[in-house]
Amino acid sequence: MFSGPNIGLKLLKALILRNTNFAFIVNKGVPRPESWNQKQRETVLRLMEEGNWKSGPKYTLKGYYDSLKCHKTKPCFRSSYELKVHWHLDANEEVEWYDYEPFQIPYYDTEGKKRCYIIDFVVKFKSSKMLAIEVKNNYTKGSRATELKYNAFVEHCGSVFEHEFWACDKVKSLDLDLEKILESGKVELW
Repeated sequence: MFSGPNIGLKLLKALILRNTNFAFIVNKGVPRPESWNQKQRETVLRLMEEGNWKSGPKYTLKGYYDSLKCHKTKPCFRSSYELKVHWHLDANEEVEWYDYEPFQIPYYDTEGKKRCYIIDFVVKFKSSKMLAIEVKNNYTKGSRATELKYNAFVEHCGSVFEHEFWACDKVKSLDLDLEKILESGKVELW
């Protein structure tokens, strides 16, 4: 059931449809009827599959990237770091394909509440290596919340994927020119 090039989308669909409470998205703490939760799950799933799920802080660079190797032909990005990672993966000859936010992993946050962790990138290299990349700022990389997400990842996917955190120092080491990327014709800002 979960094999082939669309493994991320298949896992995403299975995980979202199993999640039973989307009430936290609109009104934290207000219970919603199950019919509303089901409709919300279906809507979020559709938007994510289409690459149209827009979220993230208002002050970050956001938009769509016209990718050659991503399973989503126009994946979104929610920061300049994510945009640079898209660019890098597309240009990397060792990368066979990648996907952006392909699936969710359930975990419990620092207050014991059940949450879903969405991996930023899953990469399949021509060497058959599978890598999950989480793009973080240096200040969130070592947080307890990030540690809980990482532990959930290892528990659910650690036997399939290696996992790396790419903080700003790693992304900056790629030495990519943001101006050049923005002027490439491959970027559409929101």
